[in-house]
Amino acid sequence: MIRLQNLLFTLCAALLASCAGPSNSISSFTSPADGTTYHGDFKTYTPEGGVKKDTGRTALEGIVLLNVQSAYEGEVTAEQLSDLTKSVQATVDRMIVRSRPSKMAVNVRLYPDRNPTFNVATKGTMDKPEILSLHKALMSKYQLRTKSRVLGYEFYITNR
Repeated sequence: MIRLQNLLFTLCAALLASCAGPSNSISSFTSPADGTTYHGDFKTYTPEGGVKKDTGRTALEGIVLLNVQSAYEGEVTAEQLSDLTKSVQATVDRMIVRSRPSKMAVNVRLYPDRNPTFNVATKGTMDKPEILSLHKALMSKYQLRTKSRVLGYEFYITNR
Protein backbone atom coordinates (compact mmCIF):
# COMPACT_ATOMS: atom_id res chain seq x y z
CA MET A 1 0.00 0.00 0.00
CA ILE A 2 1.27 3.42 -0.88
CA ARG A 3 1.91 5.44 2.30
CA LEU A 4 1.46 9.13 1.76
CA GLN A 5 0.86 12.05 4.06
CA ASN A 6 -2.71 12.58 5.09
CA LEU A 7 -5.04 15.50 5.25
CA LEU A 8 -8.15 15.57 7.43
CA PHE A 9 -11.20 17.57 6.38
CA THR A 10 -14.46 18.18 8.15
CA LEU A 11 -17.26 17.94 5.61
CA CYS A 12 -20.38 19.95 5.06
CA ALA A 13 -22.41 20.94 2.01
CA ALA A 14 -19.51 21.68 -0.33
CA LEU A 15 -17.11 18.81 0.15
CA LEU A 16 -13.73 20.38 -0.46
CA ALA A 17 -14.64 23.80 -1.78
CA SER A 18 -15.21 26.96 0.22
CA CYS A 19 -13.16 25.94 3.25
CA ALA A 20 -11.50 28.37 5.60
CA GLY A 21 -7.85 27.91 6.57
CA PRO A 22 -6.68 25.07 8.78
CA SER A 23 -7.75 25.29 12.40
CA ASN A 24 -6.11 22.25 14.00
CA SER A 25 -3.30 19.79 13.38
CA ILE A 26 -2.83 16.16 14.44
CA SER A 27 -0.10 13.64 13.58
CA SER A 28 -1.95 10.35 13.02
CA PHE A 29 -5.30 8.95 11.97
CA THR A 30 -6.60 5.38 12.29
CA SER A 31 -9.25 4.38 9.78
CA PRO A 32 -12.24 2.64 11.35
CA ALA A 33 -13.07 1.16 7.93
CA ASP A 34 -9.78 -0.53 7.06
CA GLY A 35 -7.87 -0.42 10.38
CA THR A 36 -4.83 1.30 8.86
CA THR A 37 -3.05 3.98 10.88
CA TYR A 38 -1.88 6.84 8.71
CA HIS A 39 0.89 9.17 9.88
CA GLY A 40 1.40 12.65 8.54
CA ASP A 41 0.46 16.25 8.95
CA PHE A 42 -3.31 16.17 9.39
CA LYS A 43 -5.07 19.49 9.25
CA THR A 44 -8.70 20.04 10.16
CA TYR A 45 -10.72 22.36 7.96
CA THR A 46 -14.20 23.71 8.41
CA PRO A 47 -16.40 25.29 5.74
CA GLU A 48 -16.83 29.03 5.78
CA GLY A 49 -20.09 29.81 7.55
CA GLY A 50 -19.88 26.60 9.63
CA VAL A 51 -21.08 23.05 9.19
CA LYS A 52 -24.64 22.62 7.92
CA LYS A 53 -26.27 19.52 9.35
CA ASP A 54 -28.18 17.11 7.13
CA THR A 55 -31.79 16.77 8.23
CA GLY A 56 -32.66 13.50 6.47
CA ARG A 57 -32.36 9.88 7.61
CA THR A 58 -28.61 9.93 6.86
CA ALA A 59 -26.18 12.68 7.78
CA LEU A 60 -22.75 13.13 6.26
CA GLU A 61 -20.42 13.80 9.20
CA GLY A 62 -16.92 14.18 7.79
CA ILE A 63 -14.29 13.22 5.26
CA VAL A 64 -10.64 12.26 5.46
CA LEU A 65 -8.34 12.49 2.46
CA LEU A 66 -5.76 9.72 2.77
CA ASN A 67 -3.20 11.51 0.61
CA VAL A 68 -1.85 15.06 0.65
CA GLN A 69 -4.33 17.41 -0.97
CA SER A 70 -1.93 18.23 -3.82
CA ALA A 71 -1.94 14.54 -4.89
CA TYR A 72 -5.57 14.94 -6.01
CA GLU A 73 -4.83 17.89 -8.32
CA GLY A 74 -5.12 16.83 -11.95
CA GLU A 75 -6.31 13.36 -10.87
CA VAL A 76 -9.85 13.93 -9.61
CA THR A 77 -11.80 17.09 -8.82
CA ALA A 78 -13.45 18.14 -5.59
CA GLU A 79 -16.76 18.05 -7.46
CA GLN A 80 -16.20 14.43 -8.52
CA LEU A 81 -15.41 13.43 -4.93
CA SER A 82 -18.43 15.36 -3.71
CA ASP A 83 -20.72 13.78 -6.31
CA LEU A 84 -19.48 10.27 -5.49
CA THR A 85 -19.85 10.86 -1.74
CA LYS A 86 -23.35 12.28 -2.05
CA SER A 87 -24.38 9.43 -4.34
CA VAL A 88 -23.08 6.84 -1.88
CA GLN A 89 -24.95 8.67 0.90
CA ALA A 90 -28.15 8.45 -1.18
CA THR A 91 -27.51 4.73 -1.78
CA VAL A 92 -27.04 4.19 1.97
CA ASP A 93 -30.22 6.14 2.67
CA ARG A 94 -32.16 3.96 0.23
CA MET A 95 -30.65 0.55 1.11
CA ILE A 96 -30.05 0.72 4.85
CA VAL A 97 -33.26 0.07 6.77
CA ARG A 98 -32.57 -2.53 9.46
CA SER A 99 -29.10 -1.17 10.33
CA ARG A 100 -30.42 1.94 12.04
CA PRO A 101 -29.44 3.71 14.21
CA SER A 102 -25.77 3.36 13.29
CA LYS A 103 -22.67 5.15 12.16
CA MET A 104 -20.70 4.11 9.10
CA ALA A 105 -17.19 4.71 7.87
CA VAL A 106 -16.89 4.28 4.11
CA ASN A 107 -13.31 3.92 2.85
CA VAL A 108 -12.94 4.56 -0.90
CA ARG A 109 -9.93 3.78 -3.07
CA LEU A 110 -9.74 5.32 -6.53
CA TYR A 111 -7.57 3.75 -9.24
CA PRO A 112 -6.49 4.74 -12.74
CA ASP A 113 -7.12 1.28 -14.21
CA ARG A 114 -10.20 -0.06 -12.42
CA ASN A 115 -13.37 0.97 -10.64
CA PRO A 116 -13.23 2.21 -7.04
CA THR A 117 -13.22 -0.17 -4.10
CA PHE A 118 -15.20 0.36 -0.91
CA ASN A 119 -14.70 -0.87 2.66
CA VAL A 120 -17.56 -0.23 5.08
CA ALA A 121 -17.35 -0.32 8.88
CA THR A 122 -20.39 0.10 11.11
CA LYS A 123 -20.96 1.00 14.75
CA GLY A 124 -24.35 0.46 16.32
CA THR A 125 -27.18 -1.59 14.85
CA MET A 126 -25.98 -3.82 12.03
CA ASP A 127 -27.82 -6.28 9.84
CA LYS A 128 -25.02 -8.25 8.15
CA PRO A 129 -26.96 -9.27 4.99
CA GLU A 130 -28.04 -5.65 4.51
CA ILE A 131 -24.46 -4.35 4.84
CA LEU A 132 -23.21 -7.04 2.44
CA SER A 133 -25.90 -6.02 -0.09
CA LEU A 134 -24.83 -2.38 0.28
CA HIS A 135 -21.19 -3.30 -0.32
CA LYS A 136 -22.09 -5.32 -3.42
CA ALA A 137 -24.14 -2.41 -4.78
CA LEU A 138 -21.32 0.07 -4.18
CA MET A 139 -18.73 -2.16 -5.84
CA SER A 140 -20.82 -2.53 -8.98
CA LYS A 141 -22.27 0.97 -9.33
CA TYR A 142 -19.38 3.43 -9.48
CA GLN A 143 -16.79 4.01 -12.19
CA LEU A 144 -14.83 7.10 -11.09
CA ARG A 145 -11.13 6.73 -11.92
CA THR A 146 -8.00 8.75 -11.37
CA LYS A 147 -5.62 9.61 -14.18
CA SER A 148 -2.38 8.07 -12.92
CA ARG A 149 -2.25 7.19 -9.21
CA VAL A 150 -4.11 5.41 -6.44
CA LEU A 151 -5.88 7.84 -4.12
CA GLY A 152 -8.03 7.21 -1.11
CA TYR A 153 -10.50 8.96 1.09
CA GLU A 154 -12.92 8.05 3.81
CA PHE A 155 -16.19 9.57 4.92
CA TYR A 156 -18.62 9.10 7.76
CA ILE A 157 -22.39 8.76 7.74
CA THR A 158 -24.84 8.71 10.65
CA ASN A 159 -27.95 6.63 9.99
CA ARG A 160 -30.86 7.84 12.10
